[in-house]
Amino acid sequence: VEGKKMRRCTRSAITITKLVRKGRNGNYYRGSVKRYYADVTVGELKEKKYDVILDVREADELKGGVVEGSEHVPLGALMRDLGGKRGQWKDKSILVYCKAGGRSALACELLKQNGLKADNLVGGWLKYSKGA
Repeated sequence: VEGKKMRRCTRSAITITKLVRKGRNGNYYRGSVKRYYADVTVGELKEKKYDVILDVREADELKGGVVEGSEHVPLGALMRDLGGKRGQWKDKSILVYCKAGGRSALACELLKQNGLKADNLVGGWLKYSKGA
């Protein structure tokens, strides 16, 4: 958000500035939210092994390619059906990616709130496909 530098998140929680909608008047105010997941770059991905690689893009976005060995669960389906997946993914390290990193960040928050270990791939498929 304007005037604030966002810091790269580490495993510990940090507070980042975010616009939060308050009240019935529809005005937006600055607020804060804690992030409990790590951002992983494409370079770091090559060094680290994950038990589950989760692709939260929509089905029509898969035409451009996928990360080898990834499991496709669109974000909407993940939000609806997380209860069934939670048992499968318990005690596993999860890497989440989407096209550019926004939806995967939301998915990481959701997974962490449900007691799972998840990291976000910075830049998503766009950076991964370029090898950046």
